[in-house]
Amino acid sequence: MPLLASTRAFAVCQILQAIVSCSVEDRISFPFRRDFRLQLMLVSQDWLNTVLSEEFWSRYCFMAVPFTDGVRQLDILRCFIPRSGSNLLTFHFLPDYNRLRADPSNPDMYFGAGIIDILQDIILPYASRIRFLQCLLPTTQLVDMLRRIPEGALQSLEVADFACIHSFFHPRTLVRCQQSRNFTAFKSLPRLKTVRLYINSQLRVVNFWLLSIPSLTKLDVGNFVLPPDIFMGIMTGLKGVLRVGLFTVQFDAQSCYLAHLLDQVIMTSLEVLLIRFIDLFHWPTFPKLLFLPVAQEVRIERSDRIANPEWNVAMYASIFPVPSTTLRELVLSTYPFRLSANPVHVRKKRRRTSYSELEALLLVLPNLVKLALPPEIYVHIETFAKIAGRELLPKCEVLQIATDVDPNVVLAMVGSRNWAPDPTPSNLARITALTLTLPMTYAPTDQQIKNAMASFGLGQGSFSLHYIATCSGGKGHCCFGL
Repeated sequence: MPLLASTRAFAVCQILQAIVSCSVEDRISFPFRRDFRLQLMLVSQDWLNTVLSEEFWSRYCFMAVPFTDGVRQLDILRCFIPRSGSNLLTFHFLPDYNRLRADPSNPDMYFGAGIIDILQDIILPYASRIRFLQCLLPTTQLVDMLRRIPEGALQSLEVADFACIHSFFHPRTLVRCQQSRNFTAFKSLPRLKTVRLYINSQLRVVNFWLLSIPSLTKLDVGNFVLPPDIFMGIMTGLKGVLRVGLFTVQFDAQSCYLAHLLDQVIMTSLEVLLIRFIDLFHWPTFPKLLFLPVAQEVRIERSDRIANPEWNVAMYASIFPVPSTTLRELVLSTYPFRLSANPVHVRKKRRRTSYSELEALLLVLPNLVKLALPPEIYVHIETFAKIAGRELLPKCEVLQIATDVDPNVVLAMVGSRNWAPDPTPSNLARITALTLTLPMTYAPTDQQIKNAMASFGLGQGSFSLHYIATCSGGKGHCCFGL
């Protein structure tokens, strides 16, 4: 039975659209030189009609490469955008990464430097239709732009990604936040769901209270240092909607006086939390103010000015339900406050984590697939035995741990799990990746350990071995190298 003419026409249209989608770049690049869309439009009337479909004219990328024909570039943009019809727009303002590496301090590393005003000429004329806005710009231009965006201008904005390109080479540079009445870019935006804001700047313009937007589901402000009260204010405002959060919180000697003013916040939607605590020793129980009933991935990093921060391991069990059936990945890590910080910990200044404390945490997390612990959290031989028998971490596949027990104990644990018959039930897991930190005294046996791990299925790429030197205090005082 022959196809109806209307059916044939629809099929041809769909086929042409698929061909065009595969043939042209997803985004139209500026400064504009050529684009395959214009060539396809010359093939026939059918091709012209297909290429002029709104979907092919709604995404633009503005690269920071030099050009002098600014007026012509804006004329081309003003010609192209009407072809997107009523479709929402996507704008990317990106650096030239080759130029950025060669000259990272160049203040003109942005589109149209000196000849085009990105905000006035490109963003604001189409502000009500922009759905996705990514601006990777030098600090001065980025901060100036954020200050000049009128309140509520970006009515259709769903994803905002603003980053200072100079922080690419200094990703851990931290910026203190300060409230500013001039900062209204994120106010009155009903559709905003995702914000990433990385500004390596001393201008300190960000008012974080404005980021407690009722519809916000993802917030990445990890390089801004938040005091604990502002952080808790944000979490309270977003407790029912935030799904992904990246934060840095710093404490001082006065922080603990806020304890009686702040209540625990239950984050009913938060699935991924990456948080760095600076000087948590001033308020060591602060993490208990968050309760994470549906968390799937949690990464907690400590950066303390004191030499030997102490992890209250059992306390972290209280931030999850008992048991936590959703958590799949838990990473606890220590980032040295100074590059010269001694990574080895003197016993007479701190105590070891007991095996019962660590096991209290692990028992709450039966579905963990990945666990990473810093050297400060010591893993005892008793705990290894329970991991080997799957009494603890029955579904864990990836481990990152530190210990000074005989490496043969670790080998026995891995062998017990990986050489055993297929586990029952089948969702119990073998170890597929292991990062192990040992005292330097075991360095001479490096190759033997690697060979043994390879025999258990952990070869190069899935097994990593690191060593920590004993401290100068001598044998018997260091947690490692006894």
